[in-house]
Amino acid sequence: MKVNNTPINQQIVLSGAGGQGLGTGGKILAEAAIFQGLNAAQSQTYGAQARGGASYTEVIISSGGIFYPLAERADLLLTLTQPAYHKYKPLLARQGIVIYDLNYVQPEPDSKTYGFNMLKYMRERKNEKSVTIFALGVMATHWLPVKKEFILAAIESNFAENVAAINKQYFLAGFDIAREFFVF
Repeated sequence: MKVNNTPINQQIVLSGAGGQGLGTGGKILAEAAIFQGLNAAQSQTYGAQARGGASYTEVIISSGGIFYPLAERADLLLTLTQPAYHKYKPLLARQGIVIYDLNYVQPEPDSKTYGFNMLKYMRERKNEKSVTIFALGVMATHWLPVKKEFILAAIESNFAENVAAINKQYFLAGFDIAREFFVF
């Protein structure tokens, strides 16, 4: 599948701390890409401590073959903590985009950056572990090659019905907040 006849080959890194749902978010994104007819590879790494330690997930989405399943350069970097930003920013491609948490990350001015109040939003709802689902909504507005309906379907297939309904609301909230950020 191609978007506007342009081949898709996007490497995405989701980074932050353990307990923020990064692995689940990566799995959902990869599954959504497959639902859409694209190829996807996903891997994840945790720090020494599962909760609170450094954590990241890599997702490669392609309309063609994927010959190496790990990100060599990130076209899109989600970062939820300052330590994760410093650790994974070297993976950022020259024209890569950084989506970051406004309250917890101070990016360098040398890249395309877009900040959102992701953790604050989720902490107000007492559900920080779904912050990556919210972030997927943010990223789906402009930066992901996967359509919203396929991500919603992947959320549905990865959670029990009641949890899926809540996570779909968080995804759509992130989508709406990011869409309002840009005036068309």
